[in-house]
Amino acid sequence: LINFISLISTFMLLIVVVIDRVYWKQYLDDEQDLLIKISYDILPVLFIIMVVRTYIYEPFSIPSESMYPQLTKGDFILVSKTSYNIKFPFTNMGLIDTNKPQRSDVAVFQYPLDVNTYFVKRIVGVPGDKLVWKDNDMYINNQKVQRNKTIKTQMDGDVNAYYQWEYLNDQKHLIRKMANNEPEQFNTNYYFVKLRSEALLGSRGYNPDEHKNYLEMNIPSDYYFVMGDNREQSSDSRSWGLVHKNYFVGKVKYIAFSLNPDVPAWKFWSKLT
Repeated sequence: LINFISLISTFMLLIVVVIDRVYWKQYLDDEQDLLIKISYDILPVLFIIMVVRTYIYEPFSIPSESMYPQLTKGDFILVSKTSYNIKFPFTNMGLIDTNKPQRSDVAVFQYPLDVNTYFVKRIVGVPGDKLVWKDNDMYINNQKVQRNKTIKTQMDGDVNAYYQWEYLNDQKHLIRKMANNEPEQFNTNYYFVKLRSEALLGSRGYNPDEHKNYLEMNIPSDYYFVMGDNREQSSDSRSWGLVHKNYFVGKVKYIAFSLNPDVPAWKFWSKLT
């Protein structure tokens, strides 16, 4: 919506400037009408903002705790728009691919069921992977994803939670889990909806009633499996499906600032790896 408003505003001011250059010619006068003066003053600023938001960096706010503890509610992040591709403005149409989304990236993307909503998750599975989710453990290409022992246990409200280092692509990140040793309950119904790939799990004989905490799939070309680091409190690919490469906005690069009073000062303008 902001990008659309910026586009319309820039276009309207540009029309005023063009008409003045061709017809009114007040740009030659020392005194100009207020509308024309504002158009000349603001048009370059709006143009620069639009170019930056469209092709370089775009800010997003974090509305939930699904990526806690890496990101928390109230954080404002900067997303690199050139991390994966350069798109035709205000569309999902890719013009140039700059890089493929990588396993362990924290990325912003359009929610496949509502492209006007943006999610931020960690990329876990990439095209060609065989991914198995079983009893809260993840296996990628027959290798169990490594996690170290619990590093911290604490009460989060009425919930006893613990934190572990998880390793993807030789990079580690903290994940948050419940300390009740029970199978995860937040995403127990692994029914994948129909996405652009036309790859319904149901068409492969998958019955969600038979698999309460088990998922096995081969990730097709151009699709990605994403998860939140706050595992029991994340709506992600375990419950609504895969993300097509065209839906990715970009990779999260920085936490610019936070409105959360509990966020430590060191997170100000911190770079995400």
